[in-house]
Amino acid sequence: MEGVGATETDVVVIGGGPAGLATSIALSMKGLRSVVIDGCQPPHDKCCGEGLLPNAMHTLATLGVVLSQEHSAPLRGIRFVCTDTSADAEFPGAFGLGIRRPLLHQALIDRARQRGITLLWGDPASIVDSNTVAVGECEIRCRWIVGCDGSRSTIRTWAALEGGDQRRVRYGFRRHFRRPPWNDFVEVHWGLRTQAYVTPVSREEVCVAVLSRDHSLRLDDAMPLFPELRERLQECDSCSMERGAVTANQRFWDVCRGNVVLAGDASGTVDAITGSGLELAFEEALLLADAIEAGQLESYANEHRNMMRRAAWKSRMLLLMDSWPALAPRAIRTFSGRPELFRRMLAMHVSELNPIEQFFVNAELGWRILTG
Repeated sequence: MEGVGATETDVVVIGGGPAGLATSIALSMKGLRSVVIDGCQPPHDKCCGEGLLPNAMHTLATLGVVLSQEHSAPLRGIRFVCTDTSADAEFPGAFGLGIRRPLLHQALIDRARQRGITLLWGDPASIVDSNTVAVGECEIRCRWIVGCDGSRSTIRTWAALEGGDQRRVRYGFRRHFRRPPWNDFVEVHWGLRTQAYVTPVSREEVCVAVLSRDHSLRLDDAMPLFPELRERLQECDSCSMERGAVTANQRFWDVCRGNVVLAGDASGTVDAITGSGLELAFEEALLLADAIEAGQLESYANEHRNMMRRAAWKSRMLLLMDSWPALAPRAIRTFSGRPELFRRMLAMHVSELNPIEQFFVNAELGWRILTG
């Protein structure tokens, strides 16, 4: 293990995934020492769509994280596909990036090491008290404890922060296929209460993920629902094992108690239909570093509450298209005939529109769908 001699620090971050590493990097940029503890060995893989939205790219640049251009793919925007109809729109002002999750994780590890952050891998952490964390035979004294240990957070349970909204879960399964991307968009194929996401992740590889409320619906079973996608992939070899995960909108009433605070999926989640999970985690890292520097966790809790409320609203808007089968084709036909409306919807999704503009975009979309 690295840095096993550390016995005192400013912050202990429990969970060494993207959220925990981004938080530790942001803390180091405030002059705060941190130790990151994770029971697994890196780099970590996880079922996700592997697309980074432009805001996530901006935050990573702020943190000084460098991503491989050779082993990734630029993302120009979003393309919706439904039966014989499609519509696409470009991200406003910047590109996103498709990259395999282990490569992203390794880039964050490299940046944390550059910042001199202590990384302890392979042994789980246990909280002795609110100022002491044990890992292996070492006890680490700290001023703050940050739980970044995922949606089933043990730190959240220990701190009695479990109260929150009930979640309605969906299930995702992901696999990679060896073939050049056919465009530089994230494609969202809409089926009957099911979506298939296609994300270019390199010059020779695409990530395909299926989301639905059916826990047994695997990629091969879902392909007949998406004939265009099935045709593109039928001659292609898989180049990764299939991974699955649960996704849901889940908010908690509180994300901090005393000097213990939550970030990343431990602090709440949004349905993967938004593609915003990592974007939220990186933004939380910057907000939390500011709050810890100022000694004001309540400011982080307030900002976090507003951020999760906005994210859940975006998710619910998209999930309407999942819940009402007739809505997706009508919406996509509207977008196809009025590409400027789709562009403005995408700008709203990546937070480039103010609340008044958002209201008028939603009102116009609703009217066009009802009268189209």
